[in-house]
Amino acid sequence: MFRRIKKDHKWQCNPRYTALLKSTWSDDFEVLFALGAKMYITAFEGPHGVACKSLFPWVAKYEEAGENYADKSEFRLQALRLVQTIVKALDKVDDLQKLEAYLYAVGHRHVFYLPVWLDPVYWDVFKASRATSYLGQSTMLKSASERDAVQVGVNDHLHKLSKLSTDDLARATLIWTDIIEYIFEYVKEGFYDGLKGRNRFS
Repeated sequence: MFRRIKKDHKWQCNPRYTALLKSTWSDDFEVLFALGAKMYITAFEGPHGVACKSLFPWVAKYEEAGENYADKSEFRLQALRLVQTIVKALDKVDDLQKLEAYLYAVGHRHVFYLPVWLDPVYWDVFKASRATSYLGQSTMLKSASERDAVQVGVNDHLHKLSKLSTDDLARATLIWTDIIEYIFEYVKEGFYDGLKGRNRFS
């Protein structure tokens, strides 16, 4: 599992957990799109939905026209971009220095797409809350889905994997909660450093 060490701000990775992380992902295009779509719809339809949608002007355009934004090419592209970031992160998960640099660079690029006034709460809409358990009943999942869009999408995917034992499902859920927290931490850091014209990896 990925663990934050406050002393030197590095992460440690357990090879066994890394293997489980990769084995519970998918290379299937439609599965990946469904994951990305679930994540964005959860964010857009949650309590911060209006604010999240405002970051993507094409959503308002389609809603004003009475059309479903989720059926449009812009939404499909955005959903795929999100999961592709996760795919690339998994490719680098065995080399944490490369992984951190990649995620930080993703955050840097978002300086060109997101407003400078962006409040950190918008990032939190998409990431997982480490204090939340996703192994409870459906009512618990519904409550969590209003806050943790990416984790909800992954959690939904994990529960569809019939090959997982109960123990592996519990372990995989915790690992994914951890890695999603990790991904967003470095992307967010890269974004706010980018706004200041700073790059600690250059």
